[in-house]
Amino acid sequence: MGEPMWGVVEEHLEEAEYLFRRWRDALEAPDFTPRKAARFEKRLLPQLDGLADACPEAVGRLLEPALEAGDASRAQAAALAILHSGMPEAVGVLVEGLRSAETPEPLSRALCLSPRPVESALGPLLSSPTALHRAWALDIEAFRQAPVSEWLTPFLAAEEPVVAAAALRLARFSTEVARRWIHRGLGAQDSGLRDAAIEAGLLGGMRSAWAMAQRAVDERRLRFDLPLFVLAMSGEPEDAERLAGLLKDELERGAALFALGFSGWSRAVDLCLPFLGDADVGPLAGEVVTAITGLELKDGFCQPPAEPEEELTADEEDRDVAPVAGLPVPNPEAVQRWWAENRHRLEPQRRYLNGRVLSPESLVDALAHGPMRRRHMLALEASVQSGGRFRLETRAWLRAQRLGMPMIASATLGHSLTPFSELLKQ
Repeated sequence: MGEPMWGVVEEHLEEAEYLFRRWRDALEAPDFTPRKAARFEKRLLPQLDGLADACPEAVGRLLEPALEAGDASRAQAAALAILHSGMPEAVGVLVEGLRSAETPEPLSRALCLSPRPVESALGPLLSSPTALHRAWALDIEAFRQAPVSEWLTPFLAAEEPVVAAAALRLARFSTEVARRWIHRGLGAQDSGLRDAAIEAGLLGGMRSAWAMAQRAVDERRLRFDLPLFVLAMSGEPEDAERLAGLLKDELERGAALFALGFSGWSRAVDLCLPFLGDADVGPLAGEVVTAITGLELKDGFCQPPAEPEEELTADEEDRDVAPVAGLPVPNPEAVQRWWAENRHRLEPQRRYLNGRVLSPESLVDALAHGPMRRRHMLALEASVQSGGRFRLETRAWLRAQRLGMPMIASATLGHSLTPFSELLKQ
């Protein structure tokens, strides 16, 4: 066998780096759907296989050095190629790399997406005296929805909030294992631990988790946005009014508008109208209108670009992905006029999603075909409504999501969505 064509192998890595970055960004984009994002994935996986099959020497000569290149996309592409290779110790190499890494990305992301089992190789991280190492390992297992049992108790009981929070994320679908620790986390001063406890508690049907989200919003303890989304999905009008109160705060306004789009109330559309012309949050206000009413902000309903865009020479799928920049800038007068004429179509006491009554069917349809960045919270609402039986990891490979979602949805979602005051009994 002759010397490998290293130029060709390098091109495989460069293409994989590019495609992984586009796929990763598309997962958070407001103007990409699963079908469009899957184009990057469809092109990426053959590049990874090409790198993996290039030759054994490629791992040591090209891929392992790329892990420390300082470019996250390149390192993640190289890590995934190593995991796709026939290298027996591939998982161990990445786990060992994590032990000396300053941040978990990109190696932890690659391990989350690994086509190989990784759980048995995480022992050195789980037994590390460094709290962050233990937390990284637990978060990898949480992403992969690894089974849990009493072995997790020492991590749930950890004094370090970062470890206890990661353990709760892993145990969020196993409430009986974590119930005691959920109660502890809900009272924590650390907002990361508190939010992990809120999510796990909601999945377990605990009213105290909902109450803590309400308290966090009332007290403006919002380092993370999870409490906002909890109030949006609660199905309780009073919670929407709590979010409305945040619109007066410039620092919280953008996050509150984004959350209100998940509430489904016609009242939320009314609340966002004054901000349609705002230079900073106007696109977010427009997103609320679209998310609830289904009105597409195009043609006369959006503003023309401030500056002429250069003509695109690449395929549409290869354009830049910027989550906020991907939102159209609404035409306030046109949107307000349309709403005045169509408001009667939305009943005040019902929630709506893309112009349809919010139901298991419309929720699953939005997960299958809607904007990528909205899928994360919609999947959480589906999980809460199903009591934790609906389990869709929205940042996993899209081909795996596509295969599993219909079966999961039909088996675990009922015929209607229930307000938290009725759903959360414990």
